[in-house]
Amino acid sequence: MRARGVLMSKTKIVVIDNDKKAVWELSKSLECEENIEVVSVEENGIDGLEAINKYNPDIVIMELLLTGIDGFSIIDYIKECKYDIKIILTSVINQQNIVREAFDKGIDYFVVKPYDVNTIVNRVKRIIGENKNSETFSAIYSVDSIIAKKNLGTSIDDAPIVIGVGPGFEAKIDCDLVIETKRGHYLGK
Repeated sequence: MRARGVLMSKTKIVVIDNDKKAVWELSKSLECEENIEVVSVEENGIDGLEAINKYNPDIVIMELLLTGIDGFSIIDYIKECKYDIKIILTSVINQQNIVREAFDKGIDYFVVKPYDVNTIVNRVKRIIGENKNSETFSAIYSVDSIIAKKNLGTSIDDAPIVIGVGPGFEAKIDCDLVIETKRGHYLGK
């Protein structure tokens, strides 16, 4: 892929998940994208960690519950080594404390299983910037309902109308409208 006369490399992705069917479908969908390369698919945390060290990917898509080394330990390792890797974490566990801990550790997206493969592909595209300012896609509104207790990158410029759900957003700064989800002395502010 060329941009302004410079050869641009593909976005390298490592997928770590013990669900062979889901990984196969996800890998095939990602590889259909022109500027994405799935450099490694691993079924356990130990092999996944080796792939991260070997390939230094741009994005890691992984399951939280892995054999050998769990997803949280891999996230900790990535952050300790100061790798510049975006992380999409998937899990059948959808408990608020687990999701909060994952975001606190520094993941970029959390996707609940079972998921639609297109959801992950769209998250990857958003990370690499393909969906921003696209000529073929123009959002009328954007709703951030991650509920991570902090803004994880939503901008008031993402769409003509941007809505933030949950704590961590400030109306007219991060978004146009905030829907508060926690009761307390900040409700409605």
